[in-house]
Amino acid sequence: MRLDDVDEAIKYYIKSLKYNKNNAEGYYNLGNSLCIKTKYKEAIKCYKKSIALDSKKNETHFNLANTYFSDKQYDESLKSYENCKNYAEKKNQILFMQARIYIELEDPSNYSKASKIFEFLTSIENYKNDINVMYYRAILMEKMNNIDRAVYLYKVS
Repeated sequence: MRLDDVDEAIKYYIKSLKYNKNNAEGYYNLGNSLCIKTKYKEAIKCYKKSIALDSKKNETHFNLANTYFSDKQYDESLKSYENCKNYAEKKNQILFMQARIYIELEDPSNYSKASKIFEFLTSIENYKNDINVMYYRAILMEKMNNIDRAVYLYKVS
């Protein structure tokens, strides 16, 4: 999708929501379009409205959590990921993002939580050699002063 198409989509969703303010899917789609334009605060409002209208759509909770993360609202992001933990299709992505938040918070008391998540993820076939998992695990090892392990993980990522 081109950025000018996104601008058109935003106009369309805003116009359609004027006629139907109870359209959870419309707010969800508007939130997605606003995220593409990096208008995170506006997107968050849309996702919240969508959830207020239809709290069962896991993808909206997931996108809200990702948007909080992109906006560096890490505590809110963690809470939102908790709300979509039952979203089986995204379970491992949710765990990965939670580990990244524990690193971003730069609170050493959270590093063991991140480490346990990375250990779990690397035990899963699809994640054993995942470059992103290795890279963020290396960052974590560096923060934990395990430099030899960090260097190894940086090299393999």
